[in-house]
Order: sequence, then structure tokens, then C-alpha cells
Amino acid sequence: MKNYTAMIGILLIGMTILSSCDTQTATGGFTFANVQTERTAHLFGDTLNPACQIQITYSYIDAADDELLKDKVNAIIASSVFDETFPATSTAQQMIDTYADRYVDYYLESVSPMYEEDKQKATDEQPIDAWYNYSYNIQSSVSSYAGDLLVYQIYTDRYEGGAHGMHQNRFINYDLKNQRALQLSDLFIENSYSALTDLLWSQLAADNNVSSRQALEDIGYGITGDLVPSENFFIEKDAITFVYNAYEIAPYSVGTVYIRLPVAMLRPLLANNAFIK
Repeated sequence: MKNYTAMIGILLIGMTILSSCDTQTATGGFTFANVQTERTAHLFGDTLNPACQIQITYSYIDAADDELLKDKVNAIIASSVFDETFPATSTAQQMIDTYADRYVDYYLESVSPMYEEDKQKATDEQPIDAWYNYSYNIQSSVSSYAGDLLVYQIYTDRYEGGAHGMHQNRFINYDLKNQRALQLSDLFIENSYSALTDLLWSQLAADNNVSSRQALEDIGYGITGDLVPSENFFIEKDAITFVYNAYEIAPYSVGTVYIRLPVAMLRPLLANNAFIK
């Protein structure tokens, strides 16, 4: 629950931080806007039947001093949020409306036959399972924008059957000068992987008020996957936070894990770059 609360806090920061972005000194001179859409569709058009719901809030660059850079970054954002490519002429509203419509079509086409079959077999003693109700929420936002760095956040919350839904938080750290997403190899010196892994374990132990890796494993960390430096991270002025979604390093009950490493701790491992001093 602690990690889930932390995630919500980061989301709120991402949704409000635009007011503090120094866009006058940031590459591109971007201003941002949000668009939203929502759909609800019941199986066979009957409101008594299960339904799917999809909600999307999408942040994008609305205006810029550099139009070519704006278009390139918006294309990167769109492909990251929706995992597909839209025509270059598509507006932000058209993209989210199209995506929502496609999701509804997918739900109706894939679930309707199974529901119809189960409905014919259902009895008072064995009703139809509730998993036929799907939900999908996408929230995207600009976490920070200053200098040559744009940090963009994508949060999804999805349920399509099973014991529980899935939450996921992803980040893009975009180098506006070189026009590409940053990777760990851009930030850290060679052969720093092992030392960085040790720092992650140490900080995770401190965050959980324990003193050993075994104690962390007893909580559940490292059970579903190895704790290693993740390419899912976000850069702050004085730290890098590594993000691990459910099941990546711990069971679902642990939630999304955020490990924040201060620059002072990272300095011996940092390469010469323009983003972390």
C-alpha cells in the first residue's frame, strides 16, 4: 500500500508540475494541453449485461517555438502511450477517440461469444462470472520540462479478468537537444552496473527500515524478478528514481516500487552529461 500511495503522489505531481516548468528557458518553447475521452459499451447493447469502460487523459505539446521538434516529440509520446502509430495529420483528440473506439470493438468482438455461451449455461447456483466487466484507464502527463530535458509519465490501470487489475507506471526521459529518449548508458559510466545494483539494494533496505537483503526477500523483494537497474526511471534535479511495476521484482501485493537514488550517492558512477550534475 505504501508504494501505491507513492505512485498516486507522483501522478499528482505530474499533473500539476506544468505550472512550475520554466518553459522560457526550455528547448522548444513548448506549451502543453490535455484532451480526454471516455467510452462505456455493454455487451449486445443491453445495460443489464457486463460492459467495458475506457477513460483516457492525454497530454501533448500544443504549441512550440520549434514546430519540427514539437511534431517529433508528439509522435514519440503518442507511440509510447498507445503503442501504435497514427497518421501524421491526426489531432490529439482524434487519436484518443480512435484508440477508445478500437478498444470497445476489441472488447465486443472478443468477449461477446464467450459471454453468450456462458449465459446459456448459467443457473441461479452458478451465475456468470464478473470478469466480463473490463476497465481501462490511461493517464499521461508531463512530469518536468526544463533545459534540454522533458520527462513524460504514462500511468495505466487495466482489468480484463483474473484476480485483480494491473497498474503500470512508465516514464520517458527525452533529450530535446539530441532528439532521443535517454537510456542508462547515457547517464552512467561503463561497468557501473554492479555498483548501481548494490546502491539500489541498499536504498531499498533503508526505505523499508531493514538492514539485510534477506530481510527484503522475506518481505517479497527479489522473489518475482531480480532487482537490477531499470530502464524505467525518471530524472530529477537531484536524483534518479527507478520504477518497478507489479511482479517485476515483487508480488502484486507489494505494489509499484520506487527507489530514489540521490545524486550525491550516484556521483562516482555518473558519466559526463547535461542532465545530472
